[in-house]
Amino acid sequence: MSPRGVLAGWRQQAAVESRSHLRRHPRALRLSLLAAMLHSREREITDVLVDLLIGTVHRIGARAEKKVTQGLIGEFKRVAGKENVLFRVAEASVARPDGRVKEVIFPAVGGEGTLRDLIGEYKFSGPTYRRSV
Repeated sequence: MSPRGVLAGWRQQAAVESRSHLRRHPRALRLSLLAAMLHSREREITDVLVDLLIGTVHRIGARAEKKVTQGLIGEFKRVAGKENVLFRVAEASVARPDGRVKEVIFPAVGGEGTLRDLIGEYKFSGPTYRRSV
């Protein structure tokens, strides 16, 4: 019989015997049975705790990713024609280099909202998203 089989047999014997029956065994046998039972039980408890910890860490990671994704989706609006917006910003800037942004750039791109949407899109698809998760 293998050592694990011996250990399992001793554990089983200690688990089914009452305290009074265990006390009747010689000291060496009684201590061996109890040690086998306690050792096996300790391993079982450790395994369960490790499984719980792994599950908890997994849930925390999944929740964090979901929360960040939902937050960024709320800020995210895809801007169509990003290259055209950049071209219009450049064109308006060159045409009136001394003008104010509100008077020159915002009207050229369709308002401040368009630029805010561009910023949000970059944040959602860029390194900020990966760093936030």
